[in-house]
Amino acid sequence: MAIFGRKKEDKTHPILEQQKRIRELLQEEDAKRTDVVEDLDSQEISLYSKEYIEFKKTQEEGKELKTFFEKACKKSGKIFQINIGEESAVKTQETLDYIEYKIEAKEVVSFGLIAFLLWAIAGFVYMFFSFNTALVMMFLGLASFVMIQKYPNFVSSDRTMKVMNSMPLAITYLVIFLRNTPTLEGAVMFAGKHLRGPLGNDLNRL
Repeated sequence: MAIFGRKKEDKTHPILEQQKRIRELLQEEDAKRTDVVEDLDSQEISLYSKEYIEFKKTQEEGKELKTFFEKACKKSGKIFQINIGEESAVKTQETLDYIEYKIEAKEVVSFGLIAFLLWAIAGFVYMFFSFNTALVMMFLGLASFVMIQKYPNFVSSDRTMKVMNSMPLAITYLVIFLRNTPTLEGAVMFAGKHLRGPLGNDLNRL
């Protein structure tokens, strides 16, 4: 038998919880602001110096090769100098720029060729012991060559998915900040500070 007068469970909608969390972050940001306004000239000099330091740091970090794939391609490009078709090179380079890989399209092909040659050499050696093993190694070499060419596309698709998934949260950050403080620059900085992934990094660069 059902018990009358039973209190319903209080379930808060996830979006309301998210908005509540963002408002708490806004309150934390407001609490960090100092009440005393310093001299305008000294404030501008300090702000410029801080931005310049952050800009230089970002530029230096952007030149570094962060992933194994980038380092392997760069070293392979020094071993083999390969010329590829202009159309294919332009398309691949656009993908590499989008995923922020500091390498060239021809270096990706060089890495694939080296991977294929290594598997082929291993397969040739094993041919004297086991023909089936040698055949498998040759197949792996061919597969490695193809997969290395396709790898930037996989990374690009993954990056796009992460950006798309972050868009609703980014819009929420922007809207709630603008309601509290109507400054677009501050809203972008606030969203970039609390967002993770590629979209957050892009907003921080603005």
